Amino acid sequence: MNSEKEINMRTKETWGETKVVTLTVAVYQDLARHLEEMRSYELIDEVVNRAVQLWLKTAREQCGPAARPAPRGYLWKKVFLPSGTHLRTCIDGETRFAVVEDDRILHAGAPTTPSRFANACGPRGRNAWRNVWLLFPGDVNWVRAEQCREHNQMRELFRSVDRIGKRT
Repeated sequence: MNSEKEINMRTKETWGETKVVTLTVAVYQDLARHLEEMRSYELIDEVVNRAVQLWLKTAREQCGPAARPAPRGYLWKKVFLPSGTHLRTCIDGETRFAVVEDDRILHAGAPTTPSRFANACGPRGRNAWRNVWLLFPGDVNWVRAEQCREHNQMRELFRSVDRIGKRT
């Protein structure tokens, strides 16, 4: 024992090794009393392992998006298309589709860009912002790409105004 107020406890890890974890005597006794009152046959090290795993899970969830891996997707100028976004365009009455997979847009199984997709098998010079519609993951309504770009520009404008306001 490190001191009269601490108890060293061995915990089993999945590969069979053990590490020493220090608990205060009060916490150890409280846990032991609780397990006894509940007539639990669980070992204290198993309960502690489960408690730590639950604590880690909760802590990771509370960390927020900064701690999570960055979402996969395609960045079209300043508009982010998350993986799973569908693209649609109509050329000579024929509707064509593409999908964002990871960091690529795929049309007919081949990587493409929004501009090439908008102009595939049709007249050249079509503006992708005006001729491509987007369906984001989880949405049910298609949105013209141009609207997403304008919305993004307005958000940036409000952010810059907000930053200027905070300086004064």
